[in-house]
Amino acid sequence: MILKIQNIFKRVTVVVLLLPFFSQSVLAFDTKVPDVVEPVSVGGVLQMTIGLFFVVLLIFIISWLVKRVSGFSVYSNPHLKIISGLHVGQKEKILLIQVADKQLVIGVTPYSVRTLHELESVIVNDDVMAKPNISFSDKLLQALKKEKK
Repeated sequence: MILKIQNIFKRVTVVVLLLPFFSQSVLAFDTKVPDVVEPVSVGGVLQMTIGLFFVVLLIFIISWLVKRVSGFSVYSNPHLKIISGLHVGQKEKILLIQVADKQLVIGVTPYSVRTLHELESVIVNDDVMAKPNISFSDKLLQALKKEKK
């Protein structure tokens, strides 16, 4: 029995000696509950949604501007034009280009550009190129009308 009391006394002594080294927050047994902050509130969700909306809107505006201004490039050259193109593979395409008064058919791959044919007469002139392109919505309406018939 005395042995048990001695062991208990040693343990209590060790705890009392180490007590000053522990932080107050570990040993504090406050019954006061800290204020709880809700991680998700209506105001926070609304602010996040509005911010996301403006970021997406900014992306659409920038892409629209890039499409509109893409013709005004520093590298644009009036003597060199791509008249038409055709993709023949995932990374390969055939282009009809006009260099001054000549038209060339070239093959373009990720590793090379080769002249396939030099045309003697002009196939596509500026009148055909000036024709406005049909928008996607017009093409879609035409396709839907064909399906209904």
